[in-house]
Amino acid sequence: MPLSQECTPSFHSVAFPPGAARTLHLTSWTRILPIVVVQAYLALSVLIFAFGPWDYPAFKPFDLYGFLACAHACLLLGYLSAAFKAPTNCRWSVQPKKLALVAIAVTFLLTFPTSYFRTGQLVPDVLTGIANPGQAYNTSYSFRLESSPVAEYLRVGAGPLIGLCLPLLVVFWRRLGRTLRLLGVTTVGLNLSLFIAMGTNKALADALLIIPTLLLLRYLAGDLQVKWLKKALVTGVVLVAAYLLYQFFSIGMATRSGSMAAYGYIPSARVRANYNHPALSVGDERVRAGVLGTALYLSAGYYGLAMALEQPFVPMYGVGNSRFLTRQTARILDDDSLLYLSFPDRVQQQTGWNAYGLWATIYPWIASDVSFVGVLVVVFLIGRLFAQSWLDSLMLRNPFAVAIFAQFIIMLFYFNANNQCLQDGEGVSTFWVLLILWRCSRERRHSKAGAK
Repeated sequence: MPLSQECTPSFHSVAFPPGAARTLHLTSWTRILPIVVVQAYLALSVLIFAFGPWDYPAFKPFDLYGFLACAHACLLLGYLSAAFKAPTNCRWSVQPKKLALVAIAVTFLLTFPTSYFRTGQLVPDVLTGIANPGQAYNTSYSFRLESSPVAEYLRVGAGPLIGLCLPLLVVFWRRLGRTLRLLGVTTVGLNLSLFIAMGTNKALADALLIIPTLLLLRYLAGDLQVKWLKKALVTGVVLVAAYLLYQFFSIGMATRSGSMAAYGYIPSARVRANYNHPALSVGDERVRAGVLGTALYLSAGYYGLAMALEQPFVPMYGVGNSRFLTRQTARILDDDSLLYLSFPDRVQQQTGWNAYGLWATIYPWIASDVSFVGVLVVVFLIGRLFAQSWLDSLMLRNPFAVAIFAQFIIMLFYFNANNQCLQDGEGVSTFWVLLILWRCSRERRHSKAGAK
């Protein structure tokens, strides 16, 4: 049993009074489980880059792999610096049911104008997205270029509430009424259907990542008692969902116009797929496109990083880590040169490598503000905050801790691609507001009823 019997809380109260006592007896394995999974995932992505089916041009392997080893070590050390300390309670009196109601309602209402802006339909056309995701993607991309982005501006302002919606629904499910649960499930379903109608995989992949993770959090916190039959059922549902997502992804890779995975060629870098690779030895064209697309998504950013490591440091003073912040700053200062100063943008300008479509990992984005040496410090801090948010979430006392933990999960699983949480306006407002709310709501002193 993950927790002792004495620490299983009562969930009849709708509010979390400051300083509410709750004793957790966390094992060492529970404390380090998130970083073990993240480290294994990042190591796997590096192995796919080094030995996968894409033959990348020559680069400086010592610089690239040496930097990655240091970055992964700093992430681990940052996590371990906080992983064995006591978690904190929420010092604010927060009512998760009311907070969830607002978050779910706002997210639900914004789905329709968002769908209209991105697809031209108030209600997402799921059938077209399933039947031909490649065509749906191309149509959505063209429509967004010609539409007024009012809905996107609204989402920037509502970003923190949108970011709260799914985590609160999953983690505080038992404290929500039947009507709110139904509205929440409907809202999540509409949001996922929107991305299906757009022919994109991101929201589906994020949901498949976040929901099982938060369910596991509840289980380890003693809030979810699961018998072996239910465990098998949940595991089966997750595996089936993963399989269906992969099929949807593979069809999209095979049918998108100009798909690099379908043609086995990256024109901007003259990178070709190695069709003699064992991973491509079985299956039809769709299967091979899926394999190549997966390898591309997981590993292509490392080649962009390798080229970024050869560039000189040009400080951007806090706006280089996000293309949204860079664009807004350039508009305010009326200086378009800022748009070409970040490491990924300079790589794209000088080599033709698509820093937005093929990525360059998170590291050059952060380095655009603090240099690659400074990146190691930032990654250490990310690891530390990740550990603290995990422990605070296990207390089931701070909704903002749960929400920011979900944000860190997304950030870390896109480490090998880009600075996912901070690239657009919605992501910037979501991440920073939730981070500030979480840090401000933490008790200033460790709870006496903390984990042992």
